[in-house]
Amino acid sequence: MLTKLTIASAVFAATAMSTNVQAKEISLQEFVGHVVSTAVSVTQKEVRQNVQQAVASTTYSVFNTPGASVTITDMAAKPAQKEQQDDATKKQAE
Repeated sequence: MLTKLTIASAVFAATAMSTNVQAKEISLQEFVGHVVSTAVSVTQKEVRQNVQQAVASTTYSVFNTPGASVTITDMAAKPAQKEQQDDATKKQAE
């Protein structure tokens, strides 16, 4: 057992050392800038969606039933939720 582990470790080490690594070096400033840019973009989308939902709910309640609300659904997230529900249904059927 120890012999197999030693051989596997030697093969792995030889493979890892012979492989060329091609990674682009970036500065910390570039990395943080990218992370902050992504966070700002996501936050803008969330705020925009919340504003649209508030306007739609207000408009709906003014012209229709008071106290009613409107829900905005992200269409990209809908298929993932559908797949999870389908998986849960299949597990229950088994």
